[in-house]
Amino acid sequence: MTMQNTLNLEVAPQSTLKDKAVSKALEMLRNMGTHYIVRDESGVTHTHGDPIKKVKATKGQRNRNNEPYGTFTAHVKKQGLLDMYIGDVLLIDAAGLDIKRVRGVCSSLAGKVWGNESVMTTINKGKVEILRLK
Repeated sequence: MTMQNTLNLEVAPQSTLKDKAVSKALEMLRNMGTHYIVRDESGVTHTHGDPIKKVKATKGQRNRNNEPYGTFTAHVKKQGLLDMYIGDVLLIDAAGLDIKRVRGVCSSLAGKVWGNESVMTTINKGKVEILRLK
């Protein structure tokens, strides 16, 4: 029996291909040992294991900064970050500062000046390496 919509056009019944894809995905999840809750298009809920665990909320600890405000930004600007052109690579020495925070300041400052995803950064041999993309 086929279903019809208001324009008297035939509508295909529920696809068995989708059902097969869902069952394969569920089998893969089960074989991986995961816990899950999945609700398919027809509203049927599939569960495996105990996917919901109560986690006690913890209050985050503020990162205490030993450096005065603006130290990281001034260091990065002094190294020439704002003078970069598209395609330039810049190496910034951390100079005793926390290298992960220096990298974060580089990304943040570049995003503010040139827009999101304007640079790629990495930590390479104790220095922050920056490639300007746009």
